[in-house]
Parts: sequence; C-alpha cells; structure tokens
Amino acid sequence: MEKDISYEEFEEFIERYFLQSVKEMKDYNDEQNDVESVDQYKSTIDEGMMGNVSQIIDGIDDGKIQKIIG
Repeated sequence: MEKDISYEEFEEFIERYFLQSVKEMKDYNDEQNDVESVDQYKSTIDEGMMGNVSQIIDGIDDGKIQKIIG
C-alpha cells in the first residue's frame, strides 16, 4: 500500500495545527486578560487535539478499515 502522506508531512500538519490553536487560544486569553504558561497552552491544546483525533478515528467507516485488513 502506497502512503498518501509521509510521517514528516503528518508531523508538519500537527505542528501547524497546534501553533494555529496556540494563536487562537492566545487571542481568546488576551480578550479575557488571562495569561498562561507554555506548559498550560501545551496541556490544554494537547487534550483538545487528542479528543478530536479520537472522534475522527471513531467516525471512520468500518468498511474502509475492513477493505484494508481483508
């Protein structure tokens, strides 16, 4: 099976998405006059991203998986 995306492309996507989320969270925090540390940003966004990934995986049609595994 040929890869549609490489691991490096996946890493780059995750990094771009994460940094975009940091920007959005910072903008929101600025409006609320909140200040958070790098660790707080990482923890909060990581938790949200992992939840999103789980929902995406749960939503994958079983037929698509069955087609690959036979």
